[in-house]
Amino acid sequence: MAPPSAWETGIAVHLLLEIVARTDVKTVVRTAATCRLFRRAILEPASRSRLALQLAADDGTGFDPALLLGVSYQEYNGKITTYRIVHTPAPDQLRARLDAGSLRESFRPVASRDRLLLLRRHRFSPERRQLDLRVCDVLTGHVTDLPPVSLPDAYQYVFLCVGDGDAEASFDLLVKDHTRRYQTFSAEEGRWGAVRQASLPSHHPNTVNRLCTSRPAVIGRTVYWTCCTNAYWDMILALDVDAAKTTLMKLPTGCFCGVIPRESDKCLLLASVRGRLSLLFSDLHGITMWTLTPASAGSAATWSRRLVIGLLEIKRQVEDFVCTRLLNLEEFGERSCTVILHLGGCGDLFRLDLGINSVFGKIRETEWEFRAGN
Repeated sequence: MAPPSAWETGIAVHLLLEIVARTDVKTVVRTAATCRLFRRAILEPASRSRLALQLAADDGTGFDPALLLGVSYQEYNGKITTYRIVHTPAPDQLRARLDAGSLRESFRPVASRDRLLLLRRHRFSPERRQLDLRVCDVLTGHVTDLPPVSLPDAYQYVFLCVGDGDAEASFDLLVKDHTRRYQTFSAEEGRWGAVRQASLPSHHPNTVNRLCTSRPAVIGRTVYWTCCTNAYWDMILALDVDAAKTTLMKLPTGCFCGVIPRESDKCLLLASVRGRLSLLFSDLHGITMWTLTPASAGSAATWSRRLVIGLLEIKRQVEDFVCTRLLNLEEFGERSCTVILHLGGCGDLFRLDLGINSVFGKIRETEWEFRAGN
């Protein structure tokens, strides 16, 4: 019997990939192990990206890299700051209705979650300082101007929750100042709640010197920030919004964040992954993630570590990638399970899709200095 032609082999591999894309992780692994031809086809970058999208969307977590609709950032050329928005490939029904023109009138993006983007503007008058806040729904284009907040010196902004649905999204928003005072806005009620004062951690009074400027993690009604209690990043501060209570926990043992000076806060990023508190950490060897397993009856809370992607794998996936500085961790998308990073010194933007396989790719290349949206 004559061996199959190249055309027949190509058809067989094409059909195989169509079938594999509709199966589970175990089937994909077993298929790749059958022969070199199938393994090469499955590990080809385009096939890996497609499989990651399909498997991530079907794994019961709701993760789908296609839900990353865009990235907002600032470019600075030494004189002028310019606001930019990069739209990422997405299904037609999920096109973001947002462009750089939406950031006019001196508004700056300071927080985002799901489909909502929070914009901030400071206005000054002889009498007082005014803080204007505006919420944009990037799917519908709807804009909500919030009533005046009672904390004009707020510098932390967090969406506690965002409702689902095709119509106008409901949300709860928290703003916080340097003195542990905070206030929450309910879109459903259309008003701000009373200003509350969070308690100090009992075993570390008056020692929380600085909170990380990166986006905090939110689990339920508790907000988590990495923080300094001395000259280094060494703790996680948790704020129970309903109880107005703060607690501190140490960073995981073995995490080198504890020796990173407070001036360098972009090498670590807290995230809520599958409802668990996780800490992403960037060093010259790649990206690692620590995940917290909560305490249960008879056992204490524990951290587990895994390498998300190593430097050699990044270089394999991104042509001409040269890492002379740490990759800065900027943002994490909960629905897409995507990390936004930029390479210090050159401003190149990257995305890391955690999902099933860690897929690393460049979003935009620029020679200008990159500044985070916050």
